[in-house]
Amino acid sequence: MLTNEQINTIHRLHFVENWTVRKIARHLHIGRRTVAKYLIKPAQAPLHRTRTSKLDPFKPAIDEWLNRILRLPLRSSFNGYAIRVSLEATRLVSSDWREANSADDF
Repeated sequence: MLTNEQINTIHRLHFVENWTVRKIARHLHIGRRTVAKYLIKPAQAPLHRTRTSKLDPFKPAIDEWLNRILRLPLRSSFNGYAIRVSLEATRLVSSDWREANSADDF
């Protein structure tokens, strides 16, 4: 079975550049029957699955939090504890949220 790229190449060479089946077969090192078979079929469209990110519900809060950090003076240190406190304030890591969404994980 040929890849979509190879099928698209066959279609381009035949329909755009007007190459013969024999010339395409020689150029791509595949059989003439294979070239003819894929010229009959249209090229397959790639499968695109749309997935939502797990972070999508939290993106506004994350953006707000990052903007708050960027507005801080450069000398202020933001250690792990300060980050956790800030996240808990925006309810991103709160135990209430974890308990409410623990059933969704499995």
